[in-house]
Amino acid sequence: MGLQLYDLAGAEPERRFSPYCWRVKMALAHKGLPFDTIPWRFTDKDAIAFSGQGRVPVLIDGDQIVFDSAEWGLNDLPVGCELPISTAREWGLFISRAIREGESPEFSEPGMFLVRPNGTLFYAARSSAPWGRPPFDQMLRGIDIATERKMPARGEA
Repeated sequence: MGLQLYDLAGAEPERRFSPYCWRVKMALAHKGLPFDTIPWRFTDKDAIAFSGQGRVPVLIDGDQIVFDSAEWGLNDLPVGCELPISTAREWGLFISRAIREGESPEFSEPGMFLVRPNGTLFYAARSSAPWGRPPFDQMLRGIDIATERKMPARGEA
């Protein structure tokens, strides 16, 4: 059995919204490591009790269970919620202000950038709304199709 990742899901299993889980999925995809995701909800504490903690991400690699991102060497992989506002602005991300208690005073809305091995931008997507996040598995399938068909990025004229 390959890598399995317990991934925070909403009421609909395809709605995945944890930036910490995204970070792991991005790193695994970047390294070319295939993995399966297992939708997990806050009420499913028993499902990950074997990990000794009550939160995700939890990655299973054979008989090894990893839940501390420091063990994955991912601490330098930037995820939007951890970007300084100045960097988010440089990347052209939309900046929002808190509308409810517990939110950061200012934060960036989602963006995804795919960079070619030579350092040039292949794909950029920015969203001004929290529901603008495409399901990550669909993005990965789209990237695979574009790569297989040698499809160029658009808007380069």
